[in-house]
Amino acid sequence: HLPFMMRGCADCAAFYNCDSTLATVTTSLSPALSTVTPGPNSPLVEVAATCVGETGYLTTTVHRTMQVLTIFIFSFTCQQNVFAVCTELRNPSIRRVDTVVGLAIGSSLVTYFIVSIAGFATYGSNANADILTSYPKTVFVSVARIAISMLVVFSYPLQSHPARRCLLSMYAATRYGKDSGKDATSLGNIEFYGITVVFLALSYVVAMSVSNLGVVLELVGATGSTCVSYILPGIIYWRLHDHKHPLRYMAAVQLGVGCCIVPVALYFILSQ
Repeated sequence: HLPFMMRGCADCAAFYNCDSTLATVTTSLSPALSTVTPGPNSPLVEVAATCVGETGYLTTTVHRTMQVLTIFIFSFTCQQNVFAVCTELRNPSIRRVDTVVGLAIGSSLVTYFIVSIAGFATYGSNANADILTSYPKTVFVSVARIAISMLVVFSYPLQSHPARRCLLSMYAATRYGKDSGKDATSLGNIEFYGITVVFLALSYVVAMSVSNLGVVLELVGATGSTCVSYILPGIIYWRLHDHKHPLRYMAAVQLGVGCCIVPVALYFILSQ
């Protein structure tokens, strides 16, 4: 991640996004192909006989639903990249931005659907939080494991660049004052690389300290993703549009839902 994070240009995001998309497609198709095309000697035949759990449609509980809901919220949290998309988009307009957003959400939905159906069809309720750890060592799954490694390498900068930009902006506002006219671009290399190294170090510590990917996604989804997807948009829309309008009240409802999801989801996650 270090070489990609040390780049400060916004144009690099297009490169990261392209490679992440290719890796995501490979990651999603490999388990699906492994599921629908098992040969007579495939390890999946033995797995299907011994490791498949319940496959009924109503096998969940409220406790488990609240845990998985946060992962669902996390999987569609990408609002922090909208600013970079608007900057890089050719001939930007509301319609073109809406098209990009629709395509991004639609393609993500199709990818998640393929992976979830393939995993559930193979293991049912016994599927692990990281579905690739459930599958045996086959060619398709090995390709998927390599692809997901590449996905992490290239998607990490996509998430980290806007986070670092916000930290630099807050630091610049604190250092120079809000009315100084200076922003993050006024900072020197010491601040830029210093914040980058600290950001990478903290990420590394978390990665080396946690072994269950599902718990990480649940906690991030219940806190940061819920704030980005529900709480902050509701607050911002309510403050910017002070006239009475149905959308303003819908924003208030969205804010209330987000404020309810955070404590309830955290309770169910931490009590497991």
